[in-house]
Amino acid sequence: MVRSDNWKKEFLNQEVYKRLEICKDLRMKSSEAQKNKDTSLMDVNESEVKKLFKDLDFPPIMIHGHTHRPKMHKYLLDNNICNRWVLNDWYDSGSYLVWKDDKLYSKTL
Repeated sequence: MVRSDNWKKEFLNQEVYKRLEICKDLRMKSSEAQKNKDTSLMDVNESEVKKLFKDLDFPPIMIHGHTHRPKMHKYLLDNNICNRWVLNDWYDSGSYLVWKDDKLYSKTL
């Protein structure tokens, strides 16, 4: 819907307060819909993640955007430790990663 040129044109022609109301309503509907979805639909396909780590010769870090389950996921694959960091960007605040003292940390805004 939001990728439709007509929808974008109509949306952007509205007052800012009205656009904010629409966004708030869409976020609320999305949040409600998530409650009824199987958790497997709310994240990436684990077998594909493992395959990708293997195909890329087991990099120690994978970073990607939201899947509605922001956190760090650990894998032990063929004696390699691989970490998948999921960033938060659909919640009340965003998140980012910080490299400090040879460690990666997730921070929430």
